[in-house]
Amino acid sequence: IALVTTLILFSDSTDCLLFTNTLNTSNKSIAGVFPNPANAQILISPFDKNSNFNLRIYDVIGKELLVKQNCADVTFVQTSKWATGIYTIEITQNKNQQFFKLVITH
Repeated sequence: IALVTTLILFSDSTDCLLFTNTLNTSNKSIAGVFPNPANAQILISPFDKNSNFNLRIYDVIGKELLVKQNCADVTFVQTSKWATGIYTIEITQNKNQQFFKLVITH
């Protein structure tokens, strides 16, 4: 049974996105994020290797830090210069979305 996505985004005067509600669009996992918590880098590994995915990472206040389009395989993201804290990873593949909470520790 698939879930309906409810993602409401508002932009304020600082051009930051504010998440008010997020749900997965299906019960199918799109990818894995390793390690979590992380320090220097993370890797995102799609479960469906036959379809590209898009990646967005936001900080705790909703500011978009990273956008990668049409990732074809395992994708590495350097996090060593990011502040310790909690980040949101959004992965979309075909019409499915998955959100992860990422913890960065140094």
